Amino acid sequence: MRINTGSMVTWSSAQGQLAGEVVGIRLDLNAANEIVPWLVIKRWDSGTMVCLCGSDSYIKSMKLKVFQKEFA
Repeated sequence: MRINTGSMVTWSSAQGQLAGEVVGIRLDLNAANEIVPWLVIKRWDSGTMVCLCGSDSYIKSMKLKVFQKEFA
């Protein structure tokens, strides 16, 4: 899956299905002391920023999907 800055994404969490825009991607350590990409996402419903691990296994577990925003 290709995720870039500006990508529109949805994901599942304890709060339900959430959506937002990827505003940044950074490389940093995870709990296993491995360098992994982290997705910085601005949520649409609240405007808050969240940071999700960008590893393949985490993306699958969060059911993260990238979609195209349609313009009228």
